[in-house]
Amino acid sequence: MLIKIPLLTISTEAAIVLDRKFFGSMRKYYKHKIRIHHGYTGILCVIISLFRPADALLIFGSAMFFSDLIHHFVVLPAWIKSREFP
Repeated sequence: MLIKIPLLTISTEAAIVLDRKFFGSMRKYYKHKIRIHHGYTGILCVIISLFRPADALLIFGSAMFFSDLIHHFVVLPAWIKSREFP
């Protein structure tokens, strides 16, 4: 499990960066002020896995949460000089 979380985190973040590079920011398509980051989904998956043990859910949730942290505190400041975190 300890190797799966970082691998999924890195691959998820790579996919997000490539998506943003080729398709740009999706901010112009948001009609509402509320956005759901994949970190929120990750935390929800981790919480659910505490009550209903499932390694896959814990791995997925942890990877989504860490990917969101990396995206907002490493990638965005380096790339566009903004964290864009509400």
